[in-house]
Amino acid sequence: MTDFHENDQPRDTIRKRKRAGYQADYRQRLKDDKVPDREDVAAACLRRLLAGWVSRPDAGKTFRRGLLDDLAGRFSREEAERVLDAMIDRARKAHHQHHD
Repeated sequence: MTDFHENDQPRDTIRKRKRAGYQADYRQRLKDDKVPDREDVAAACLRRLLAGWVSRPDAGKTFRRGLLDDLAGRFSREEAERVLDAMIDRARKAHHQHHD
């Protein structure tokens, strides 16, 4: 007896290739039209937030606590804090390099 899914493999492969081609074309159109995607906007938000913490360390205490609470639901709070602090330190160094 033939496995039901065996006959779908070529169709699935064609569909996946078409989808991958569509996605590549779509990303290229966004790039050509200078349209940011969600990851671009998220990265810009993160850069601004980190820059804000560098400039005014006390300004984001409530946000920081909420961010760490969110991450602690899935990760070690101590490790999340370590990673966040490392990101802030990198942003601080980059900020000082641009302003020195």
